[in-house]
Amino acid sequence: MAYPLIIFGAGASHDYSPLGKLAPLTKELVENQFLYEDLLEKYRGAANVLADLIQRVKQGNKTFEQELTAMKERTKDSKQMRAHFSALEFYLRDLFKKISNEHLKHIPRDIFLKMRQANNYKRILNRIDTYTAGRACVITFNYDSLFENNLYKAPIIMNDYIANDLKIIKVHGSHDWVYIKRSSSMRFHESEAKNSFEWCLENPDFLDELRTDGRPIHEQELQRNNTKSDFADFPAIAIPLIGKDSYICPESHIQILTQVLPKIDRVLVIGWRAGDPLLLDILKSHLQEMGYTIMVVSDTLDGAHKIGATIKTALGIDKSYITAIGGGFSDFMANETSETFFAQ
Repeated sequence: MAYPLIIFGAGASHDYSPLGKLAPLTKELVENQFLYEDLLEKYRGAANVLADLIQRVKQGNKTFEQELTAMKERTKDSKQMRAHFSALEFYLRDLFKKISNEHLKHIPRDIFLKMRQANNYKRILNRIDTYTAGRACVITFNYDSLFENNLYKAPIIMNDYIANDLKIIKVHGSHDWVYIKRSSSMRFHESEAKNSFEWCLENPDFLDELRTDGRPIHEQELQRNNTKSDFADFPAIAIPLIGKDSYICPESHIQILTQVLPKIDRVLVIGWRAGDPLLLDILKSHLQEMGYTIMVVSDTLDGAHKIGATIKTALGIDKSYITAIGGGFSDFMANETSETFFAQ
């Protein structure tokens, strides 16, 4: 029986539905429709970072990730700028929570509700259920929960992502994952004026320390156990930087991924630019020597070929095993190719 590996990048959630575009590509985080004034006001400091990127990214000389990485490096000795980067994490968490669960300002509510019912993640799940009896491994770089929202039972604890035949590995975290710390250990309580965000403004290295020592959990675990009032919670996402050497998701998820990869017999890449060296190293180390095919779906055929070339070089495989598909996620799902990939 087929055992596909499916890798979703930002382009997959961007082309979420044939009814319209939803989530931003990374470069679109500086576009007006994705700059939410209420969130920028709430998480003061995020605007300082984004304001410095708007023109640079729109000029197109460097990617959002390149500009953000360069900015973080040149400002690393400034406590105030490190606080602004902490604010960006809170901002992005809430932005993608809004994208996952709410009507966005540039999309009419009736269209948004229709998109939730008619979307490409549902169509992918149909292919998995039809041809692989629900068995697949999905790696997603997206902070949103648009894919999980279409599951029969969405995850509510971290083990849910890897407990079933459909494994979901969210390598850069998720808007609904949190790091937690007992409020008493931080010398403040919910009844006081301070909150998690204000704590990070005063302690801008705290989020990095949490990533080093902590383990993210699903926010519903706090709610289900009625312990939220005892804890302060913090975002568990990895802002889009180049050269990240670790992942946000639990180590147990990566261990499951390495166990599953030798069984994979086909790879589908949708909207991912193959720009994560750490994942490419994992794939090279654990995918079977050969005997699998790779299909790359991007918005343009030229883009798909370039991504395929990057994967070929990183994995050291023959280019003949890679098929490039242009037109984006929606066109791919409307094409017979999306059936034959799973069925063959």
